[in-house]
Amino acid sequence: MSLHQRIKKASDLILNAEDVRIISHYDADGIAAAGILCNAFFRKKIKFHASFVKSLGSKTIDRIKNEKNPLVLFLDMGSGQIDDIEDVKSTVIILDHHAQFRESKIVQINPHFFGISGTDEACASTLSFLLAKTMDEKNSDLVGLCVAGIVGDKQIPFKGLNKEIVEEGIKNNFIRKEKGLSLGLEPFFKNDFNATGNKRFDDSMIIMLLLKQNVKYDVIEKFFGTYYISEYETDALTFSDVLNACGRTDDEGLGLEICLNKKMLKEGLRIKDEYEKEVKRYASNLNDEVKTMNHIQYFYCEKPNLSGTLAGMGMAYLFDQEKPTLALSKVNNLLKVSSRGTGYLVDKGLDLADALKASAESLGGHGGGHNIAAGATISKDKDEEFLNMVDNIVGEQLK
Repeated sequence: MSLHQRIKKASDLILNAEDVRIISHYDADGIAAAGILCNAFFRKKIKFHASFVKSLGSKTIDRIKNEKNPLVLFLDMGSGQIDDIEDVKSTVIILDHHAQFRESKIVQINPHFFGISGTDEACASTLSFLLAKTMDEKNSDLVGLCVAGIVGDKQIPFKGLNKEIVEEGIKNNFIRKEKGLSLGLEPFFKNDFNATGNKRFDDSMIIMLLLKQNVKYDVIEKFFGTYYISEYETDALTFSDVLNACGRTDDEGLGLEICLNKKMLKEGLRIKDEYEKEVKRYASNLNDEVKTMNHIQYFYCEKPNLSGTLAGMGMAYLFDQEKPTLALSKVNNLLKVSSRGTGYLVDKGLDLADALKASAESLGGHGGGHNIAAGATISKDKDEEFLNMVDNIVGEQLK
């Protein structure tokens, strides 16, 4: 069965459903993916109930089992939890782009089944957009939400399915290109250089400052060249930052509302500004917190909602570029781990999804994600064992 045929099957199931239960990830890609499909459902007068979660654990799946929904749609998650999801009695559709997957009786739309990379060619928003278009070609105008999700998932530059969707959106005048420099939460400058917002700065000055911080050029170049503007009249990077901020501040509902009603964007921009101030406050002290092992570097983060963002900023702008970065946050009896690498390290063999999954599962936890960014959850008293395992695995990968 081809990707198109599998999407058509999912579309038929949805169009014949009275209502749909949506469970999506809380990041920018997950919110955008849900926003695309909720718009499509609203237009078809299909009832829906959407919830956002940080991870798809047994408690969430058990809750879904007990709800007895006619149709459940998992977005940006599910392929790695297929064993538990198969016990859900409802009709289930999974749209996921993570590499932990296997075939199942469940309708599962994952690019990896079709030789398409879920790391840089297709994300959850990509799949949601293709599904929405299959439901009704008029949903092509939702491409702006799709691009925001793609950018939010760091799948830049556009490749594969992503590139096809963007080019079609431009051709149909649903998005437009502008040349210039787009700055927001990133790039992060060690010194107090005020370069936030969508303003034009001297390119050479920005490059010079970042190179002085030993930032890799592949990180720098994503802020230059072309950026994309949709009906929301803001560029995709800023819009993805808004959705990300909503998710990280437990206000995913606002993020979804923005996707459904662009008049709410102003409130989203306020949330984004507050979130970015908090992130930069913590980021300014990261150099004092980071600890180095043979092959990885890590720090403890007291704010779990900031851990992934801070790990990414530390990896890209502050820390040793030869070692991936892990951020560890203690939440009740658990240790939540977010990890980030770079394209440079992936080219050398890094696969954080494999490293974190293997290490976490050997300690009774779980993990997964992508080669360049992954997460894990383990018991909070097993941090030392976990770090040593990841360090050893990464060392083997980077030989």
